[in-house]
Amino acid sequence: MINLEEQWVLVVLDHDLASREISEFFKRVWSEPVITLKLEEAWMDKKGFIAEEFESTIKRIKDPKRSVSKNKILTLYGDGTYHHYTYGLCYAIAKKKSKDYLYAQIDHHTDARYNENGVITCGSFVENIMEEPGAKDIVMIGTVDGVNHMMRTHVPEKSLMRHNVRTNLANILRAKPQKDVYASLDLDILDQNEILTFYNQGSLTLEDLLSVIEVIKEEKNLISADMLGYVPNDYNTLHPDPKSLLAYATLAANITNKDYKEVKKLHKHFMKRTARIMSPNDVPKIREEFENATSGLRI
Repeated sequence: MINLEEQWVLVVLDHDLASREISEFFKRVWSEPVITLKLEEAWMDKKGFIAEEFESTIKRIKDPKRSVSKNKILTLYGDGTYHHYTYGLCYAIAKKKSKDYLYAQIDHHTDARYNENGVITCGSFVENIMEEPGAKDIVMIGTVDGVNHMMRTHVPEKSLMRHNVRTNLANILRAKPQKDVYASLDLDILDQNEILTFYNQGSLTLEDLLSVIEVIKEEKNLISADMLGYVPNDYNTLHPDPKSLLAYATLAANITNKDYKEVKKLHKHFMKRTARIMSPNDVPKIREEFENATSGLRI
C-alpha cells in the first residue's frame, strides 16, 4: 500500500562511530541529499527529555521539501545500545503523520521491559511508545523471547523465512485495523554472516528481511521508519565494514522504493569476501576493493 503522494527523505543521526560511517557511505552512494543530525549519546534517558530532544532535532530540517509534514522519513543510526532513540523518533515523526498507527518492532529482542519512573533504555522503550498519542497497537516481528506482559502480537522468527512470511505476517497485519505503520528495524534480527551487530543475533537472511518489508508495504501504509544495529568491527579493524553498510543500503533502498538489485549483489559478494579474512594483510585489500566497487554506485 504505497502512498505515492509522499517522498522518502533519508536522515542519519550522528551520535557514534557507526552512525558516522553510515553517514559517510550514504552521502557517497545515495542519489538524493542525505540529512545528518548531530545528537549527543545517551545510554538511558528520561522519556520527556528524549522526546523534546528529537522534536527539536527534527525541526532543524529547514528545507520544506524535506520536512516531516510533507515526506516520509527513514532514519538511520548505529549501535543497538541506542534503540530507545526510536521512542523520540515516534514522538517527533510518527505522531505528526498519523493519529492511529501500528508500531512494528522488527528485532531479535522485544525491548519491552517497562520502567514506571520514566527512564528508558534500549531494553525498555517499547511500552513507552504506547503512551504517546497516535500509537494504537504493537506487533513484534522476529523477537525470540515471546510476547511481553501486555500480550502484544508476536510474530516469531521461525515464521518469517521466505516461504512463510507472506502467509504468516500478512494475515496478522490484515487483522489489525490500523492502516498506518511506523517500523523500527534492529538489524540484530539478521544472521551474523549478514551484518555485524553488538548483541546476540537472529538467523534471518537479508532476503528474508526484504520480504518482511515488502509484506508491510503491501498490507499497510508505511508512514516512516528507522534502522539501526551496525557496529564497526574492532577485531579485524575493518572500518568501515562492507557487508554491514551494504546491508543497510539494500534495506534502505527497499524501504524507499528504489532498485536494490545491484547493491544486494554487492552485499552478497562482500559477505563472502569478508568471511575469508585470513590475516591483517587482507584488510587493506578488502578496503580498497570496497572503495572501488562502490565508487560508481548510485542508489
